Amino acid sequence: MINTAQSFAFEAMEVIPDYQKSVRCIKRLAETNLINSQYEVATED
Repeated sequence: MINTAQSFAFEAMEVIPDYQKSVRCIKRLAETNLINSQYEVATED
């Protein structure tokens, strides 16, 4: 279920017009990466 949340958050960011990034999506991606023990990905700038 975590991987599904990660997938949906990534897809949501891809469909936002003008390449703007959603803070909510970025937070969700960081959370899912922390849960999946992908600490390096979660802390990328």
